[in-house]
Amino acid sequence: MANFPDGDVDTAKKLLKSGGCASTVKIAYPDYPANHQLINTVVDAYARVGINVDAIPLNTQSQDYINKIAAADNPYDMIYSGWVPDWPSASAMIPPLFDGAQTHGPAAENLDFAQVDDAQVNEQIGQAYGESVPATQARLWGAVDLRLVRDLAAVIPIVYPYALRMMGTNVRGAVISTAYGQPDLAVLGLRPA
Repeated sequence: MANFPDGDVDTAKKLLKSGGCASTVKIAYPDYPANHQLINTVVDAYARVGINVDAIPLNTQSQDYINKIAAADNPYDMIYSGWVPDWPSASAMIPPLFDGAQTHGPAAENLDFAQVDDAQVNEQIGQAYGESVPATQARLWGAVDLRLVRDLAAVIPIVYPYALRMMGTNVRGAVISTAYGQPDLAVLGLRPA
Protein backbone atom coordinates (compact mmCIF):
# COMPACT_ATOMS: atom_id res chain seq x y z
CA MET A 1 0.00 0.00 0.00
CA ALA A 2 2.92 2.35 0.59
CA ASN A 3 3.62 2.40 -3.14
CA PHE A 4 -0.03 3.10 -3.95
CA PRO A 5 -1.48 5.45 -1.31
CA ASP A 6 -4.54 6.01 -3.51
CA GLY A 7 -4.90 2.32 -4.38
CA ASP A 8 -3.75 0.36 -7.39
CA VAL A 9 -6.64 0.72 -9.83
CA ASP A 10 -5.01 -1.26 -12.64
CA THR A 11 -4.30 -4.28 -10.44
CA ALA A 12 -7.79 -4.07 -8.93
CA LYS A 13 -9.35 -4.11 -12.40
CA LYS A 14 -7.25 -7.14 -13.37
CA LEU A 15 -8.33 -8.98 -10.23
CA LEU A 16 -11.98 -8.17 -10.96
CA LYS A 17 -11.64 -9.56 -14.49
CA SER A 18 -10.28 -12.82 -13.07
CA GLY A 19 -13.81 -13.56 -11.86
CA GLY A 20 -15.74 -14.17 -8.69
CA CYS A 21 -16.35 -10.50 -7.92
CA ALA A 22 -19.77 -8.93 -7.85
CA SER A 23 -20.44 -5.80 -9.88
CA THR A 24 -22.59 -4.38 -7.06
CA VAL A 25 -22.07 -4.65 -3.30
CA LYS A 26 -24.39 -3.70 -0.46
CA ILE A 27 -22.84 -1.85 2.48
CA ALA A 28 -24.83 -1.27 5.66
CA TYR A 29 -23.81 1.56 7.95
CA PRO A 30 -25.22 3.44 10.95
CA ASP A 31 -27.20 6.45 9.77
CA TYR A 32 -25.11 9.22 11.33
CA PRO A 33 -24.13 12.34 9.33
CA ALA A 34 -20.39 11.72 9.81
CA ASN A 35 -20.75 8.20 8.41
CA HIS A 36 -22.29 9.45 5.16
CA GLN A 37 -18.97 11.11 4.28
CA LEU A 38 -17.00 7.97 5.14
CA ILE A 39 -19.27 5.78 3.06
CA ASN A 40 -19.13 8.22 0.13
CA THR A 41 -15.37 7.72 0.12
CA VAL A 42 -15.89 3.96 -0.15
CA VAL A 43 -18.49 4.41 -2.91
CA ASP A 44 -16.06 6.62 -4.87
CA ALA A 45 -13.15 4.19 -4.40
CA TYR A 46 -15.17 1.22 -5.65
CA ALA A 47 -16.53 3.22 -8.59
CA ARG A 48 -12.95 3.77 -9.76
CA VAL A 49 -12.72 0.06 -10.55
CA GLY A 50 -16.25 -0.38 -11.86
CA ILE A 51 -18.06 -1.68 -8.77
CA ASN A 52 -21.36 -0.08 -7.82
CA VAL A 53 -22.05 0.34 -4.12
CA ASP A 54 -25.54 0.24 -2.69
CA ALA A 55 -25.00 2.16 0.56
CA ILE A 56 -27.77 1.34 3.02
CA PRO A 57 -28.12 3.58 6.10
CA LEU A 58 -29.66 1.70 9.01
CA ASN A 59 -31.41 2.82 12.18
CA THR A 60 -28.83 4.03 14.66
CA GLN A 61 -30.38 2.42 17.73
CA SER A 62 -27.26 0.45 18.67
CA GLN A 63 -28.79 -2.90 19.55
CA ASP A 64 -31.13 -2.80 16.57
CA TYR A 65 -28.16 -2.09 14.26
CA ILE A 66 -26.05 -4.83 15.84
CA ASN A 67 -28.88 -7.37 15.58
CA LYS A 68 -29.22 -6.60 11.87
CA ILE A 69 -25.53 -6.76 10.98
CA ALA A 70 -24.64 -9.68 13.26
CA ALA A 71 -27.22 -12.03 11.78
CA ALA A 72 -25.52 -14.66 9.63
CA ASP A 73 -28.25 -14.33 7.01
CA ASN A 74 -28.10 -10.55 6.71
CA PRO A 75 -28.39 -9.27 3.12
CA TYR A 76 -25.24 -7.12 3.22
CA ASP A 77 -21.92 -7.81 1.55
CA MET A 78 -20.12 -5.43 3.91
CA ILE A 79 -20.96 -3.53 7.04
CA TYR A 80 -19.46 -0.51 8.71
CA SER A 81 -18.49 -0.92 12.33
CA GLY A 82 -15.88 0.24 14.76
CA TRP A 83 -14.09 -1.20 17.74
CA VAL A 84 -12.25 0.29 20.68
CA PRO A 85 -10.14 -2.29 22.53
CA ASP A 86 -10.18 -2.32 26.32
CA TRP A 87 -6.39 -2.60 26.52
CA PRO A 88 -3.49 -2.27 24.03
CA SER A 89 -3.20 -5.88 22.91
CA ALA A 90 -4.39 -7.96 19.99
CA SER A 91 -6.14 -10.13 22.59
CA ALA A 92 -8.62 -7.26 22.99
CA MET A 93 -9.16 -7.01 19.22
CA ILE A 94 -8.94 -10.34 17.45
CA PRO A 95 -10.96 -12.74 19.65
CA PRO A 96 -13.95 -10.44 20.18
CA LEU A 97 -14.17 -9.68 16.46
CA PHE A 98 -13.08 -12.90 14.74
CA ASP A 99 -13.62 -15.89 17.05
CA GLY A 100 -15.76 -18.27 14.99
CA ALA A 101 -17.57 -19.64 18.04
CA GLN A 102 -19.62 -16.43 18.13
CA THR A 103 -21.18 -17.15 14.75
CA HIS A 104 -23.02 -20.15 16.21
CA GLY A 105 -24.85 -18.23 18.94
CA PRO A 106 -27.57 -15.58 18.98
CA ALA A 107 -26.99 -12.54 16.76
CA ALA A 108 -27.23 -10.25 19.79
CA GLU A 109 -24.07 -11.87 21.23
CA ASN A 110 -22.09 -11.99 17.99
CA LEU A 111 -19.44 -9.32 17.36
CA ASP A 112 -17.85 -11.39 14.57
CA PHE A 113 -19.69 -9.33 11.96
CA ALA A 114 -17.52 -10.73 9.16
CA GLN A 115 -18.88 -14.19 10.08
CA VAL A 116 -15.34 -15.57 10.21
CA ASP A 117 -15.43 -19.18 11.33
CA ASP A 118 -12.08 -20.30 10.00
CA ALA A 119 -10.49 -23.38 11.57
CA GLN A 120 -6.97 -21.94 11.25
CA VAL A 121 -7.97 -18.61 12.82
CA ASN A 122 -9.79 -20.35 15.67
CA GLU A 123 -6.77 -22.58 16.33
CA GLN A 124 -4.37 -19.62 16.21
CA ILE A 125 -6.52 -17.68 18.70
CA GLY A 126 -6.31 -20.65 21.08
CA GLN A 127 -2.54 -20.85 20.67
CA ALA A 128 -2.06 -17.15 21.35
CA TYR A 129 -4.28 -17.31 24.43
CA GLY A 130 -2.29 -20.29 25.70
CA GLU A 131 1.09 -18.56 25.38
CA SER A 132 2.49 -16.92 28.50
CA VAL A 133 5.61 -15.30 27.00
CA PRO A 134 4.53 -11.81 25.81
CA ALA A 135 6.92 -11.64 22.83
CA THR A 136 5.85 -15.07 21.58
CA GLN A 137 2.20 -14.21 22.16
CA ALA A 138 2.61 -10.99 20.14
CA ARG A 139 4.13 -13.00 17.27
CA LEU A 140 1.20 -15.45 17.38
CA TRP A 141 -1.34 -12.61 17.34
CA GLY A 142 0.51 -11.16 14.36
CA ALA A 143 0.09 -14.44 12.48
CA VAL A 144 -3.66 -14.39 13.15
CA ASP A 145 -3.85 -10.78 11.97
CA LEU A 146 -1.99 -11.66 8.78
CA ARG A 147 -4.38 -14.54 8.08
CA LEU A 148 -7.42 -12.30 8.64
CA VAL A 149 -6.22 -9.42 6.49
CA ARG A 150 -4.17 -11.06 3.75
CA ASP A 151 -5.77 -14.47 3.28
CA LEU A 152 -9.40 -13.91 4.29
CA ALA A 153 -9.83 -10.16 3.68
CA ALA A 154 -12.20 -10.21 6.66
CA VAL A 155 -11.77 -6.53 7.41
CA ILE A 156 -10.99 -3.38 5.44
CA PRO A 157 -9.73 -0.54 7.63
CA ILE A 158 -11.07 2.78 6.35
CA VAL A 159 -10.65 5.12 9.32
CA TYR A 160 -8.23 5.45 12.19
CA PRO A 161 -9.38 8.34 14.35
CA TYR A 162 -6.83 10.30 16.32
CA ALA A 163 -6.83 13.53 18.27
CA LEU A 164 -4.39 16.33 18.92
CA ARG A 165 -3.80 17.00 22.64
CA MET A 166 -2.72 20.43 23.79
CA MET A 167 -1.80 21.37 27.35
CA GLY A 168 -1.28 24.77 28.99
CA THR A 169 2.19 25.80 30.20
CA ASN A 170 1.25 25.40 33.85
CA VAL A 171 -0.07 21.82 33.43
CA ARG A 172 2.12 19.11 34.94
CA GLY A 173 2.04 15.34 34.60
CA ALA A 174 0.30 15.46 31.22
CA VAL A 175 0.87 12.02 29.72
CA ILE A 176 -1.32 9.98 27.44
CA SER A 177 -2.32 6.64 28.90
CA THR A 178 -1.06 3.83 26.67
CA ALA A 179 -4.07 1.77 27.64
CA TYR A 180 -6.80 4.30 26.87
CA GLY A 181 -5.29 6.90 24.56
CA GLN A 182 -6.53 9.67 26.83
CA PRO A 183 -4.75 11.89 29.37
CA ASP A 184 -4.02 9.98 32.57
CA LEU A 185 -6.09 11.92 35.11
CA ALA A 186 -4.38 10.21 38.05
CA VAL A 187 -1.13 12.10 37.39
CA LEU A 188 -2.47 15.32 35.87
CA GLY A 189 -2.01 18.50 37.88
CA LEU A 190 -1.09 22.19 37.89
CA ARG A 191 2.23 23.88 38.64
CA PRO A 192 2.19 25.43 42.12
CA ALA A 193 1.44 29.17 42.10
